[in-house]
Amino acid sequence: MNEDGVSLKEHFESRIVALEKATTIAAINMEKRLDGMNEFRAQLENQANTFISRNEYAVMMDRIQQDIKNLQISKANLEGKASQQSVLVAYLISIISLCIALISFFGK
Repeated sequence: MNEDGVSLKEHFESRIVALEKATTIAAINMEKRLDGMNEFRAQLENQANTFISRNEYAVMMDRIQQDIKNLQISKANLEGKASQQSVLVAYLISIISLCIALISFFGK
């Protein structure tokens, strides 16, 4: 026995019980942390599943770029047609003016 009146065996037993409690508490805390980490990992996996792959992105971007190119060509064609229409209107006015001028020149 020591000076506190506790035998060495009792002292060790109480220390072992305290260590077992501490180990149990540490295991519970570790389990909670692991559950939290697993939940976080599952959230990341769910988020990753909503992302598109690089191949899908490349295909979509190719389609968008082709659509933009087609729109640019269509716009250029429309602008060309508008210019062509302006030229045709100018030719028509010129021909009408020429006819009026010829009629007034030879009509006298």
